[in-house]
Amino acid sequence: MVLNKNLQVINSQKESSKIKSGCFDESNSFVYSTSTHVKYMFLEGKTTGTFKSTYEPQYVSFFMNNTIFALTRTGEMDISTVDNTDYLFKIALKNRNLAEVKEILSRGQLCGRSIICYLKEQGYSEIALFFEKDTKQRYNLALASGNLQVAFEAAQELKEPQLFDRLAQSALQLGNYGITERCYQINRSFEKLNFFYAVTGSQEKQQKMSQIS
Repeated sequence: MVLNKNLQVINSQKESSKIKSGCFDESNSFVYSTSTHVKYMFLEGKTTGTFKSTYEPQYVSFFMNNTIFALTRTGEMDISTVDNTDYLFKIALKNRNLAEVKEILSRGQLCGRSIICYLKEQGYSEIALFFEKDTKQRYNLALASGNLQVAFEAAQELKEPQLFDRLAQSALQLGNYGITERCYQINRSFEKLNFFYAVTGSQEKQQKMSQIS
């Protein structure tokens, strides 16, 4: 639990083991140690992470860039470097520094479901889309971020009528009438197509529809 000088709770985090020590870094994040790990937490939200595991408790006194300065139980100073890519990525997202986010992503060091879930939780579905390989999840992420073309390609691959229905509705709301029309055509939703052509003033296409029906 982190408190301010008035003993008001700023943030809190549940831990399975006791917290041994902690310090604030230059980004005003709290870097702390437990019996088995050195971790970090942001003062806002629920963002946390782990820098490294430890064989015995360490007492963190200072953290800068990717270097941890800590005291051991014998009072000796332990200086260790850690992979802070995940931490820098989350800091960049928090600061909405998208240029740095893209630069970190371009290194290819971050991957896995945890990063995708974190991006979705933080409202960055369009970035999570670049990580996701599962077609159904790509469809959902593309729809959430308004990337209708990617959503359409995923729907074509999955061939599920309900996906085209959802996409047609989203495309209609976003004014992408081309994708709306193609979704109706694929689903053979002739009534919706007829109404769509009437509303958009496509008289020639409406006449063709009347011949089909």
